[in-house]
Amino acid sequence: YMVGLGKKFLIYGICTMLGSPFMVMSSTSFAAPVKASTNYTLYQGGTIYTMQESVEEVQKNIEPKKAEVVVVQGDKIVYVGNQKGAEQYKVKGTKIVDLGNNVMLPGFVDSHSHFPSAVAIQSIDVNPTPISEPGIDTLKALQEKLLAKAKERGYNEKQINWIQAFGYDDTMLDILKHPSQEQLSEGELGSYNVHIIHISGHMAVTNTKALLKLFNEQYIQGALTNVLIGQARISPTNKAMSAALVEHGGQVQYEVTLQNDDKLAPNGKNKVILPGIQMKPNAAQLMKEGKKVECFTGLLIEGAQGYVVPDFNNGDRVYIPKAGEEFSYASKDYASKGVTTANHGGAHNLAAVLKGAQKSIADGKMKLRLTLQPRVYANLGTGISDATLANHYALGWTGMDTTNADPMKRTIGSPVKGVSPEIGGDITQWYPGEGTKDKPGKKDPEAGSAAEILQKEKVQNKLFLGSWKYTYDGSI
Repeated sequence: YMVGLGKKFLIYGICTMLGSPFMVMSSTSFAAPVKASTNYTLYQGGTIYTMQESVEEVQKNIEPKKAEVVVVQGDKIVYVGNQKGAEQYKVKGTKIVDLGNNVMLPGFVDSHSHFPSAVAIQSIDVNPTPISEPGIDTLKALQEKLLAKAKERGYNEKQINWIQAFGYDDTMLDILKHPSQEQLSEGELGSYNVHIIHISGHMAVTNTKALLKLFNEQYIQGALTNVLIGQARISPTNKAMSAALVEHGGQVQYEVTLQNDDKLAPNGKNKVILPGIQMKPNAAQLMKEGKKVECFTGLLIEGAQGYVVPDFNNGDRVYIPKAGEEFSYASKDYASKGVTTANHGGAHNLAAVLKGAQKSIADGKMKLRLTLQPRVYANLGTGISDATLANHYALGWTGMDTTNADPMKRTIGSPVKGVSPEIGGDITQWYPGEGTKDKPGKKDPEAGSAAEILQKEKVQNKLFLGSWKYTYDGSI
């Protein structure tokens, strides 16, 4: 829709007037009292959509509602309406911006993403046009962008052997399909482990060098074992020992042999088939020819994305951004796409994410509003994980059993009425504590903490508690 208009869009929710009355203004206009200060910016001309239509009005396909003028003072919208009402703001020092042929509309509310995705921040941006300019719309452009960015960041000099990218869209590439492991291994790319995540975040493609790790016993017994324990596919006391390709009904699958029988494995045995790995149509024939890694297309779906990861204990290195820059970078990235309320769709460590967001707000680096969804791991039959307990504790829940070694016998307790944040509540000033060492809440936060700073400055309505996100299968 945006591209079809053939115009540039100005998302006026980008300013920090995210809680502005414009979002709930009357059907005619909104105006705040004129103040002595004259740092007004008045936008006019072009097309200004208010997006105030009700669901019923949208269904009836009525003419979109528009305004003639938007006035901003500092970081707040103070007026939305017609030219007559805007006259009071045309005082000495007012900056007037003619939108020309541009379109202005309210900022978008992101309903599901993983702000600020560390993967996206440390990865190479390979989003298609018009999400990125220039966008990645061809296989050749994808391959060239990966190598160019690796060179720009000095991967060789820093001995970084992993190229990670985020945002490719198979439906927008000229090949109209996912890149293959071979295509991500062409030329110099073959000297790196390459892992590129789809724009949806629910699948990824890995190249040949990285896939070979799945047949390396050292990797299987170390990094892969940790992944499988983390995904509750095997018990914490068990260990993956080896792996092989097996054929069932003409379908080739990747099977891991465990050290011991496992109650989490099918039938409680020591064999586990790992789902989500896409094989080639002729994989059965390739397997008969003794070609193992060639059976893989390279596409890994949902939790399978985690099977091939950097093995830091054995020399793997990735690009790591400067500490603290992830919120600032992500804030600018989201704002550049018109999003003014972001979403963290499943915080593994709610306390850490909340503290990071609070610090970025206190430092003036994050201008967006953010909804945080705490993650709950609820894999059937595995009980309550440490992460699940920690996320409930961070919100002031009490009466939980955090010490029982048997996850099946743990309890998450209950929220404290009138104290623990409710879903949809403002947690901008909430102090999540530190693990289970000190008490979360709004009282007596750690001295010098971002929560204390935001409390003193009375900053509100920047961070909100979203609904709990339950994870059953390793998906995100």
